Amino acid sequence: VQVPQDLIPSLAVGFIFKLVVTSRFNADRSAPSEKLVVIDNDAPELIVAGSSLRYVDPADDLSFSCRVSHPCTSSEEEFNTTWILLPAPTSEIFTAGCNVYIPAGTLLPGVNYSLVARTTSTSDTEKFSTASILLVSAESKIIGIVSGGDPGGGVRQLSLASNLYLDASFSYDTSTGTSDGLSYLWTCIFVEDGMEDRPCTSVDPQMGTTTLNMNDVTNGAILNISANRVVTGMHIFKVQIRKGKLVTELAVKINVVDKQVPSARVSAVFSGVEARHLGPRLLDKVVLSAREKLTLRATGKPFDKENVVGVWS
Repeated sequence: VQVPQDLIPSLAVGFIFKLVVTSRFNADRSAPSEKLVVIDNDAPELIVAGSSLRYVDPADDLSFSCRVSHPCTSSEEEFNTTWILLPAPTSEIFTAGCNVYIPAGTLLPGVNYSLVARTTSTSDTEKFSTASILLVSAESKIIGIVSGGDPGGGVRQLSLASNLYLDASFSYDTSTGTSDGLSYLWTCIFVEDGMEDRPCTSVDPQMGTTTLNMNDVTNGAILNISANRVVTGMHIFKVQIRKGKLVTELAVKINVVDKQVPSARVSAVFSGVEARHLGPRLLDKVVLSAREKLTLRATGKPFDKENVVGVWS
């Protein structure tokens, strides 16, 4: 079956088309005959896995891969793939077909690189395809944020009858601006006579007094200890935040006392939404339009008729 030359430009390249050859009827009055015709654009299709924009840390080892396909073959052995990094890197990159490896230290901080893959047909080198990704090279560090402690970095007073809720989920990697890939390890030290003395103690109605099992009170970035679970005294809760070779550690000082202490609630009111209690997560997210009015309202609970002053920061 021949396809008229003037029809070929209107056919999308790389797709398989069904060409139906018809007449009024076949000699035996059966259905029209059919032929399958492959319209071959000759050039392979090249796809680099993942996003076309990557934020990378020059201190990390990097690897990327691609995929080659063609409507007329399923074998990648019929294609040659080469990789080019622009501007030229400070050291060699390693390639093997559709895979490339960039060792740590190859990229310079603050430089944007273009990683280009080029695939050609082994039978005809003039038939090729290219694909590229932009690498934004930035030195990474972890900014640790823990809500639920004293905002000024001092000691928070906590009533023995209150729950303790600490949240490190707003920590982020400066190279990506997100918390993706961060891991969290919590520890607790009890302070006695000004010295970091021993692991924190837990009080359980059935088990009695035991060492506080951090796996029972933490879930990733969240630490949640129910009322009357720990003993009175000074506690230092530490969270170690990691991503690859990056690590930072934050400490929150909590003094547990057997009496009431001032507490506060914060609620947000904005257009079209009822008052929303933000709870103990001091950095809970409120999403609103730039044209909306936002009101934050704090209500405190003093004790022993003491004067309590709220200070916003």
